Amino acid sequence: MGHSLCLQPRVTIGSITNGTVIQNEPLWGDFEVYQDAAFYLSVDGLPLQASAAAQPTLSIQTSPSNDPNFSNLPNLAVWNFAGTPTLGVQAIQYASFLSAAAPLCRRVRWQLSFATATLISFQIWVTLNPGPR
Repeated sequence: MGHSLCLQPRVTIGSITNGTVIQNEPLWGDFEVYQDAAFYLSVDGLPLQASAAAQPTLSIQTSPSNDPNFSNLPNLAVWNFAGTPTLGVQAIQYASFLSAAAPLCRRVRWQLSFATATLISFQIWVTLNPGPR
């Protein structure tokens, strides 16, 4: 039986310049006993940028630990908001242990990257499938 949990409660992130925002470490998911995941992203606010390249990208990343030396983490899911962004629930992204390029590791976090000033409001839920016991 799967378990659902909130990886990120609703948050609004704004910036007047380009950059990257990484989820605070205390909020990273601990998915040690799970092998598969389905990620649900709900976007409530995302203004249209001047160009498609200026729209933000949100990634779900995984790591075997919280060690800050693991800085270039593999992506389990990626949402690019190029073109006209759609509000509401985005396409569900799946990470399966057997078929993923990067298997689900113990720690999971999100990363938001943007090339120009941005403002986005979102929340992330995940449904997890326990691994074999």
